[in-house]
Amino acid sequence: MNLNEKLFRSKLETLEEFYNFIKDLKQKHTHEAGNTINCVYFYDIQHRIGIPGATLMHGDKKHILSLEDWKLVLDNLDKPELYVEAKNTKAFRGKNYLLKYNIDYDYYGLGICKTKEGYLITTVFKDNENSIDNWLLGNGKAQPKVPTVMDIPGFSLSEGPSNNIIEQKFKNVNLSIKDLNEMLQKYIKE
Repeated sequence: MNLNEKLFRSKLETLEEFYNFIKDLKQKHTHEAGNTINCVYFYDIQHRIGIPGATLMHGDKKHILSLEDWKLVLDNLDKPELYVEAKNTKAFRGKNYLLKYNIDYDYYGLGICKTKEGYLITTVFKDNENSIDNWLLGNGKAQPKVPTVMDIPGFSLSEGPSNNIIEQKFKNVNLSIKDLNEMLQKYIKE
């Protein structure tokens, strides 16, 4: 993907909808469908991270990732075993990180980029532990580190995954202070 390309946020609500939308586009084998895949991304509100259509297709085609694999990785974003800052930035402008995950005895590699707009996933793949360790060593600026809560790229306490119910329910609604207080009281009483 060209570094100067602008990605457009999909209005689809769930990862499953977006996954199926991208797979349907890929089946069309048209230039227009390919352009759409390369220019659209899904924003996962719960995990506060974007997933470009091209990244999703790459994961499906080259790494044979299922929707369930994607969900597992997203649900475990804040639990990497190792991470390292990447040497190269190939897909997007920003600071790139490579992370290793062990989820239910399966190993996953994840690339993320911190852009000025937020975090984007650049790659996800499943492989054996040695291959992922070699990927981190070969593509990292330094030796991989074991993360702490405060230094996981993109997932520190100050900017990490949010479980804020108001943010999830009202992602693009501007509430007044009065509305916000009423909303908070509703959830406090429940």
